[in-house]
Amino acid sequence: MFEAVTRWCILRTSGGRTLALADSLAAAGIEAWTPRRTLRREKPGRCRLIDGSKPVVEIEAPILPTIVFAPVAAMAELATIAMDQRIEGAGAHPGFSLFRDGDRYPLIGAGELSGLRQAEQEEAVLLQAIRTAEMRAEAKRIHIAGLRRQAERDRAARRAARERLQALRAERRDFAARLEVVVAERVREVPWRKHRSRAQPPERPRKRPNPPMI
Repeated sequence: MFEAVTRWCILRTSGGRTLALADSLAAAGIEAWTPRRTLRREKPGRCRLIDGSKPVVEIEAPILPTIVFAPVAAMAELATIAMDQRIEGAGAHPGFSLFRDGDRYPLIGAGELSGLRQAEQEEAVLLQAIRTAEMRAEAKRIHIAGLRRQAERDRAARRAARERLQALRAERRDFAARLEVVVAERVREVPWRKHRSRAQPPERPRKRPNPPMI
């Protein structure tokens, strides 16, 4: 929709109201625009991720705080809105004023905003690259954490089996008189190499003694 606008006027507002003003005017049908980017900040608090790092939150921020661009065709309507806000002290939009330089209102051509639009696109591409890299890293962290949990469960199962076996060995049982009890002998498994029979060397022929010399 911005391609149809050839000339823009400049609106001024406070830094914290920049995005709110652009969104409010756009919702009212005025093609207001301000370049924006997404900042990443650590989330406050004690919450931690699996790897010990703090979670990150994304905050949308203006690239040019206090400045919003609006079509020249809407200047009369915007001037009326700004005047009504000053008279009434409040309005449907965040407070703003038309930027004025002496006795004239500076106007911006569409080509002069191309640099800001490119900067906004570059910020978006960089953010997407960061998100993709984090998704891969997060998937890898989840996989590693799953392997660790499975290893811990296996160790716990082996430990429980050993404790159960020790308890059974230490348990004392009383049997009734004349009750036949079969005790199975536990055969220890030995590697097959130790059971392999060694080949006996062939017997050497006995050497006959020499006959006595006469």
